[in-house]
Amino acid sequence: MDPNYILIILAFCSVIWAIILCFRVKSIEAYFFSAFIFFTGLWILVLGMSNLSRDADRVIFLTRFCNIFGILLFLSLMFFSSAFSERKRIIFENVIIVVSLIFIFLSFILPNNEIYKSIIIYSDKPAEGVLGSFYIYYCLLVLTIFGVSIYYFITSYRGFAVKKRLQIKYLVFGLFLFIFGAVFFDVVLPILGKEQLLSLGPLSFLFFVIFASYAIIRHQLLDIKIVIQRGLIYSVLFSFVAVVYILGVLILGLIFQGITNLTMIIVGLLTTGAGIYGIPPLDRFFRRATDRFFFKDKYDYSEAIYELSEILNKNLNLSALLQKITDKLLEILRPESLYIIVPGQNLIFSHDKIIRKTKVGLSAELTRAIEIHPDTVLVISDIPQELDALPKGETGERRRSLEQALSFGADYGIEMAIAIKSGTHLSGLVALGKKLSGDYYTSEDINLLKTFACQAAVAFENAQLYEKVKNHSKELEKKVVERTENIKSLQEEQRQMMMEIAHGLQTPLTIIRGELSLLNNQIKDKKEIGRLEHNIDHISRFIYDMLRLVRQERDGEERKTVFSLSELLEESIDNIKIITEDKNIDVAGNIEPDIDIFGDKSEIEELLMNLASNSLKFMKPGQRGKIILDLYRKGKEAVLIVADDGIGIDKKHISHIFEKMYRISNESFPDKKGTGLGLAICKKIVEKHGGAIRAESRLGQGTKFIIELPTRSS
Repeated sequence: MDPNYILIILAFCSVIWAIILCFRVKSIEAYFFSAFIFFTGLWILVLGMSNLSRDADRVIFLTRFCNIFGILLFLSLMFFSSAFSERKRIIFENVIIVVSLIFIFLSFILPNNEIYKSIIIYSDKPAEGVLGSFYIYYCLLVLTIFGVSIYYFITSYRGFAVKKRLQIKYLVFGLFLFIFGAVFFDVVLPILGKEQLLSLGPLSFLFFVIFASYAIIRHQLLDIKIVIQRGLIYSVLFSFVAVVYILGVLILGLIFQGITNLTMIIVGLLTTGAGIYGIPPLDRFFRRATDRFFFKDKYDYSEAIYELSEILNKNLNLSALLQKITDKLLEILRPESLYIIVPGQNLIFSHDKIIRKTKVGLSAELTRAIEIHPDTVLVISDIPQELDALPKGETGERRRSLEQALSFGADYGIEMAIAIKSGTHLSGLVALGKKLSGDYYTSEDINLLKTFACQAAVAFENAQLYEKVKNHSKELEKKVVERTENIKSLQEEQRQMMMEIAHGLQTPLTIIRGELSLLNNQIKDKKEIGRLEHNIDHISRFIYDMLRLVRQERDGEERKTVFSLSELLEESIDNIKIITEDKNIDVAGNIEPDIDIFGDKSEIEELLMNLASNSLKFMKPGQRGKIILDLYRKGKEAVLIVADDGIGIDKKHISHIFEKMYRISNESFPDKKGTGLGLAICKKIVEKHGGAIRAESRLGQGTKFIIELPTRSS
């Protein structure tokens, strides 16, 4: 058989191995390692195709790609060695990457005479020729990258643990044999004009495969045993299909004395049938045969106990706990299958990393069988002996429960069950299938599982309690949200009702005021009419304030702009002076200029006028009064003060004056009454603008309102 066909088969196997490794092992080292194998496979494939080609242009074309894949495989090796050695990238690496990219670009654009100075095509053997000057620099580049990779491994060797040292030792030795063979047979000899041994370069990759496989199987390199196993199996299955196809072509060619379209169709159908019906049983057979070899591992008992204890102590979330326990037990014991069952919640977590809610949990009899079993670990294969040991003719609970356990083991392919008990109550059950290696569970395995079960009981109880508390919290949050929505709905209904009442009262009050105006012209004694008009005005103000308060609670921020609070306060002082001109009240202000805020100017103006009118209303009768409006900046806030020397407020009322409908009854000044809504409106306006309002007052000495509003810069 032509050795170049062996190269192509080796290339396909390498590519399959790389793809499986990339998808099965999630680590940066594994990605670079799979890239190295992948590009090596492509390099071998292109080299084999080049050796089979009998056309000069095609040989040169494939040689260009051979150069490119050669550079990429060496770069992947350098990245792998850097990641494996846990090094940070250095400037020299970046230089190598740039130079490599230049060489890849040159491999595409260089003229043919730089690739081959001359080339001779043979009909019965690979082409021969004199390589161009490009290959001298190419050789220097790949040797430099290889040297950097080996340097990384060697300089990091002393800092690694014994296990990682052994991994590096076998890995580097395999790499050295492969790279030495590749460079010597495919770079050095062709430069010297010796191309007869080109096929030996790619075949030296087998040295790397042998030593890397040994490091993987014996010393857990990257922990990719399953990848190696699947890669070898798929390679054999691929070879099986290829052999079936080739034999079919040869046999039918002899029968029909030549290859025709009909023979190719028949061969295709036979190969398809062989693939459909032959590959699944072969796959199962090879897996069983190789499981004993790949998964016959020993583990460190103390380390295993520590790792399981750490998982149990650090995880409260039940799903995370089940997943991490499953991962660790699969890693330590290597069973074919694993199930973790939580009877109280009818949950089952399996080796395929999916948590399911089962409709039917463990039967009461099976649960009872596990609970009353004297040992924590129930070995299913020992149950027939326990049944034989029971008195003949006994049909009691013990026999029924053991038969249930035996049936459970048969249904799920279970070899061993570990009861996680809290007292006599079953908190969980860990069920293990047979070992992948085909070995029986040892006394060390059983002791490990017993210790694990004792610690897991507390962890399961804590996790389930945590789940209950979390679910209860979610229910409470849901009820709070629902209650809040109900309150909001009731408040909205209340506001709507207030608006309807207010609007409903405005029309009759307007009519009454009109009728009083007519009576006022007809009746000479106007005292009673004046009192009625005063009360109607009071009701009108109350209705206006009520409507204003409702609108404050509803309105958004669509009217807010940036404006000067300093200028607005100066205008307000001028307006207040006009109002108080004939009331024996002085109005003064101390205003810091250039204070801007973001807000609704008309609402802030209303706030000032409400507070000023409040001060006017509660001045001491018969005495000269004073209203002072101050404005200054304090950090990122504007501080606005409206103060008076009026009758003041008793301290027992201060905390309530901003509440809706709260009115102070003052026996000394019974005519000083408000609607109970003015200050509530002021508070709403301030809060809408992101500020705060408070009052300071002493009875008989006056009142001061302090408002703090965010300035434009904040």
